[in-house]
Amino acid sequence: MKTFLELLEELLVEEFNKSPNEAKELIKNNPVIVSQAMMNGNIALRGCAMALETK
Repeated sequence: MKTFLELLEELLVEEFNKSPNEAKELIKNNPVIVSQAMMNGNIALRGCAMALETK
């Protein structure tokens, strides 16, 4: 299973036409944005899991 950072890097490369090095630099140089996205993603995943569990 890929990590959040691996998926983010892949998205930047494939959908936003960044080179792998550019993607790594963007992630490294913007820790606040990345950490907020990780927190929001975690909340969304937990919400989805809770909804699926009740089915």
